[in-house]
Amino acid sequence: MPGGGLCAIIPPAIFREAFVLKLNLVHTVAFSGIVLFAGYGLRKFIKPLARYNIPAPVVGGLVVPMVGAFFIDFTNALIITVFLNIFK
Repeated sequence: MPGGGLCAIIPPAIFREAFVLKLNLVHTVAFSGIVLFAGYGLRKFIKPLARYNIPAPVVGGLVVPMVGAFFIDFTNALIITVFLNIFK
């Protein structure tokens, strides 16, 4: 089977659309506010961030990709496990 693997079973378009967040203006502003306040909270909780003058938007902005990467890795592991169990 050319191509093989999971992409031969599920079209690649599904993978591209699976992890896309589509936000309108209000949702974007609300999400950025949550990220900003998360950054302020982390700066208070982790003292070296405040001591080295790391801005709260940077701290909050770094957390978002790390959490997203965790969920993508978890989802990929789940998908692979399910398909390996289906096609034993």
